[in-house]
Amino acid sequence: MEGKHKKVLQKCTVYLIQNLSEVEAICDHLVVDGILTQGQNNSIKTKKPAPRAHISELLSLLPRRGPNAYHSFLKALDETENTDAAEYLREHDGSKSTTVDTQVAKQQHTEQPEEKHKLQSQNKQDWPNLSKRFALVKIDDIAKCTEKEFTTKCGSREEKIYPMKNVKRGKFIMISNAECISKDTESKCDVEMKKAATYSQQCITNSDFDKSNIGQLFKCMGYDSKVGNLVNKPKEEIKEFLKKTLSEIDKDPSSQYDSLVIMFVSGKNDSDASKIYDASGDEVPTTDILEIIKACHHFEGKPKVVFIHTYNLEGIFCVQL
Repeated sequence: MEGKHKKVLQKCTVYLIQNLSEVEAICDHLVVDGILTQGQNNSIKTKKPAPRAHISELLSLLPRRGPNAYHSFLKALDETENTDAAEYLREHDGSKSTTVDTQVAKQQHTEQPEEKHKLQSQNKQDWPNLSKRFALVKIDDIAKCTEKEFTTKCGSREEKIYPMKNVKRGKFIMISNAECISKDTESKCDVEMKKAATYSQQCITNSDFDKSNIGQLFKCMGYDSKVGNLVNKPKEEIKEFLKKTLSEIDKDPSSQYDSLVIMFVSGKNDSDASKIYDASGDEVPTTDILEIIKACHHFEGKPKVVFIHTYNLEGIFCVQL
């Protein structure tokens, strides 16, 4: 990392500790970008007290993670709704004006310079003209559904759909046991051990990418994911974690979730795509999971979705010659 960026992070440390949110999501983005390793990510999550210790540990690691670490960190902030923090850093590193400058430069180098002052559509009801090189799409060009139009189209069907009007659209829980490392002591083919390290890292990267994307998707949809992640645990701990999380929602009179989404990420050799596995590769019965969900009264009559994403490691590790 460049010296000036190190100084910016050092100068803004107190501000970041006080204002950053979704630190785990930020770290997941940095893992996908290759800035942090999964081991470093896990180490950050173990620091206490959260989130202050998580942020402090992350800021201490970033200056040593290469020339792209600072810009990747800014991108992660922008993509995790920490835009104020990103802008705060840009103010201190002197790059805040680059967005406007870039837009001006694009307009000056368009194939039809005479059109640079006519970017806004003449008819706002039509689609913006995206064929013009570097033309910027203005917010006013995008047709929006008004409250009256929504009521006209959906009001008559309101009794047939789930109500989703609360600020918190729902609770999102992620449970991941995809270490992607074979625990078998007997090699099933000669090349397995030689390929294991390479494919293990590839699988971890893929699972991290999947988890980060699905987490960001539901966050943008208004789902709450705080205290909703569990990584590499045996099946009994998985069930206890789920029971405790849902029980706390039941006991909290202020809980106002419209729905529940749970995603299980796991994998083992010769796995079944419809099954859930724990960190040791033992199956976690789906019936047990469903019974735990049904026992939570808060989500009675509300949509409940369980995603099962399972990796089959046998096809990854073993190559038949």
